[in-house]
Amino acid sequence: GCTLEAAEDVCEADLDVLQSLVDKSLVRVREGERFWMLETVREYAAEHLESSGEAEELRSRHAGHFLALAEEADPHLRKAALGGGGDEWLERLEREHDNVRAALDRLQGTGDTQVVLAMAAALAEFWYLKDHFAEGRRRLEGALASDERPTAALAKALVGAADFAAVTGDAATSRSRAEHALALNRALADTRGTADALWRLGGVLAESEDKAAAEPLLRESVALFSEVGDDSVLGAMRTLAHVYLQRDDREHARPLYEEILSRARALHNELYEAIALGALAMVAVEDGRVTDALSLLKQNMPIYRRLGNTFLLTENFCRTAYALAAAGDLVTSVRLIACCDAVSEEIGASQPWVAKQNAETLARAREQLDEARFAEAWDEGKRLTADETVDLALESLEIAASIHVQTTK
Repeated sequence: GCTLEAAEDVCEADLDVLQSLVDKSLVRVREGERFWMLETVREYAAEHLESSGEAEELRSRHAGHFLALAEEADPHLRKAALGGGGDEWLERLEREHDNVRAALDRLQGTGDTQVVLAMAAALAEFWYLKDHFAEGRRRLEGALASDERPTAALAKALVGAADFAAVTGDAATSRSRAEHALALNRALADTRGTADALWRLGGVLAESEDKAAAEPLLRESVALFSEVGDDSVLGAMRTLAHVYLQRDDREHARPLYEEILSRARALHNELYEAIALGALAMVAVEDGRVTDALSLLKQNMPIYRRLGNTFLLTENFCRTAYALAAAGDLVTSVRLIACCDAVSEEIGASQPWVAKQNAETLARAREQLDEARFAEAWDEGKRLTADETVDLALESLEIAASIHVQTTK
């Protein structure tokens, strides 16, 4: 299907032409704005298009239209990734995803590899935020394989590829892509691109045996993002704080998470507010302040529900399970992790720290629950939807907080 705007741009149609086709039942209209054809009509029309001699010209115009859409969407998608708006662009691209796929296929067929790199890189945040992890990785890796010239388009595609490799469990490729992106952005004297690559590389190293190397890279990333006034500084700060927390340096982690929370609230940035609240909950658990942790998670879970990002929601199930286990509710912890596991498998993505923390929580649960009760809780969690799991988490946090307050008085 297509919008009126796309029909005008690609086919030089106008509203009168489209209305005439609707009146003849050759084209249909959905929700007053999207025009589409029944499959049988589409197949018949496609045959005539092929014999008209205009097919290649129209495919080229179609690809050009959706390339322009991707480029226009790019800065808005970056804002969406940082929790600063742009959600309407995510939904617009979701509606146009099949058109975008066709445009990319067309551009690949023409051999214009730099344009393919640029378009795939522009769409990386869309694929990531809408849980198209396997497709995002495949498209970016395919584009990278087609053209290795040291351009800005290659540098940006490398950063995107590093992200997808990381969340799909390929740490070695993620590191390689991030290192290549860093070297290329430094050579291009691209400050923001360098900061981006440092952030990605620092994140990969934070989950590796080479954790010590992550801190200086992330500190430089924070400095460069601050220099150019880019809100991505919140992301680099978060990853730096995560490094501190992983090595149990809560003295440095806590104030940095508190700064992220303060900045996020000042910017009305719900995403990083939720992230900071969740991280501070983990700090509170490690400090032995379980009641505080439960309170923080009660605040951030509704935010994640509103944001509607499945990937981020599973991360918060992991945190909540960890805190509830510390509060003694091991059955709910197992249920939350079972749902987290099922959803992660469905979307084909997970964070290494999530798997590690879930393993710790499950080990604790296995020690204290008999085998039958553990298996029952696991099966119950597997059957829950993400939304049902949010309800379970919020109810359990409320109950656990009440019990914990009473037992500590």
